[in-house]
Amino acid sequence: MSLITTAAVLAAVPPTALISGVFGMSGGMILMGVFTWLLPVAVAMMLHGITQAGSNGYRAYLHRRHIYWPVLRGYVLGSAISVALFAWVAYVPSAAVVFLALGSLPFIHRLFPKAAAIEITRPGAATASGVIVTAFQLLAGVSGPVLDIFYLKSPMTRHQVVATKAMTQTIGHLVKLGYFAAVAGFLGQMDDTVPLWVFGAVIPLAFLGTGMGGWILNRLTDAQFRNITQWLVLGIGSVFLVRGAVLLAG
Repeated sequence: MSLITTAAVLAAVPPTALISGVFGMSGGMILMGVFTWLLPVAVAMMLHGITQAGSNGYRAYLHRRHIYWPVLRGYVLGSAISVALFAWVAYVPSAAVVFLALGSLPFIHRLFPKAAAIEITRPGAATASGVIVTAFQLLAGVSGPVLDIFYLKSPMTRHQVVATKAMTQTIGHLVKLGYFAAVAGFLGQMDDTVPLWVFGAVIPLAFLGTGMGGWILNRLTDAQFRNITQWLVLGIGSVFLVRGAVLLAG
């Protein structure tokens, strides 16, 4: 990996972790796009999994007193079901599929009717979210906007939303990391062009951005939090849809 590519990979981590620290999403989506733009898909998925597990794990720790723990049991069960299905076919997406899936995520969230949203604390909803969200993790590398659908009717505060999503996303990224390490290795798709020290360096950089994001989150109102999130993810999604279409056409 060239010095410029290494610098770009590392430079993308703190600002995207900051965005995730504030809004609980978006940052991971941007980072996955950057990594997929610069690296082979399997390597991008693994590097992103390490970075986001660190970022989300630290965010979950910072807001740990706000985590709604009953959601996690069902989510883990659903996640296991989804991973088993993907492992059965040993699927690794192409870069075009990753970008199209990334780009579609904000619009799925935006167009999904609120009246049809499944409230995350209802019986069975957490398990359903585990199945669906993990599937998007393995297709696009991220799943925040889809996970957010399960919180549309939630009575949780912004801190509870960010904390609980951070914990579920930490689980999801660890699952993604394990899946691509195993499946990509089995299929001979591993790429060793990324130095091992880069995998270690992204974690403290993610911690740095996440810590700054938590400081900003405490200074936003609930209304500001929700309004900024909506428009931010739509703009990012549009860029990724165009990139995916270009790759598919090429």
